[in-house]
Amino acid sequence: MPLLDALLPVSYYGPIVAVLSVAVFVFFISTFDTVAFRERTARIITMLSNASFGVFLVHLLIVAVMFRFLPNWTDG
Repeated sequence: MPLLDALLPVSYYGPIVAVLSVAVFVFFISTFDTVAFRERTARIITMLSNASFGVFLVHLLIVAVMFRFLPNWTDG
């Protein structure tokens, strides 16, 4: 479907991925905003959230290395 691909490109950097990412974020924020977690659970969630940006940065490094050394790795 070339026309559909031209109108709504589905790729890692496409607008659909961005919109869905925001939608998932808003869903989780609105769902868990009123939930009161136990102290231990809150500590674990805080620890994971503090580490998530580092995981994101490492992920970008891995993607960059894969693009560099495996140029056709996204062709499926």
